[in-house]
Amino acid sequence: MKKKDISNYRGESPGKKETRILGWEMIKDELIPESFIQGPHLVLASQFAGDVSVLLEMGVDPKGIHAIDRDKHELAAARSRFEGSGVNFQVCDFEAAHSVLDIDVFESAFIDLCGPLSLKTLRSVMKLRTKVTGYEFMCCREQGSAARLSREAGRDEHPSKGRLEFLRLHGFNPFVGIYYVSKTETTKGEPMCLALSSSNRDRQKVKTPQLIEINATYKEQRRRITYSKGDRMGNLYNIPKETVAGWRSWEVRNGKPKRRWRSKKE
Repeated sequence: MKKKDISNYRGESPGKKETRILGWEMIKDELIPESFIQGPHLVLASQFAGDVSVLLEMGVDPKGIHAIDRDKHELAAARSRFEGSGVNFQVCDFEAAHSVLDIDVFESAFIDLCGPLSLKTLRSVMKLRTKVTGYEFMCCREQGSAARLSREAGRDEHPSKGRLEFLRLHGFNPFVGIYYVSKTETTKGEPMCLALSSSNRDRQKVKTPQLIEINATYKEQRRRITYSKGDRMGNLYNIPKETVAGWRSWEVRNGKPKRRWRSKKE
């Protein structure tokens, strides 16, 4: 069997990457600076471990990052990308995270199962003891009450509005919804939404969550990363150093306008 290329940039869509970065910036704003740096933060690893890359670049202590996955092969791929980083990788379901990791309260939890909104999953997410919770879901393919209520609440309005209202009806109480379509230049993806809920916010004051729509392209992100200084942008977008170096080398070989992408220290 051919080994998966875990450095493939198109493994995650541009919209997903932008949403992840913005989501973590908002989570950081909800927490005390020291708490954000120390964690603990709970994320789902997958083979790409995009949240791990962002948190490390944002200065979070590796010991405070807990990346989990119930697929041992996905987790092994993620661990290999960040070998020696000090990040905690563990095979387990997010429902069992508190007991398996022996952590009573997480500063944040970012749960993205790449699936449609469902009451069963939502209830499991809400059982997590966190200060800030991110729940990402598809804005399509719902079944049962989630499908009916989402359609009725958001009829003739933005695709995410009915879904966010569904979350509020069941107690999740998001203060923001970040909407994007997970597509690349070659594939048409699904509409997605990241909802963030914070224990620091008064439920009665968050009656209508803010809605943010992300539009991003692979070309824009590659250009931004290629012409940035040092490794910071590459790390934020979870692009391996070797890939970024290749992009920059290509620009030079093909006679592109000379720009500075190295810091003065390099």
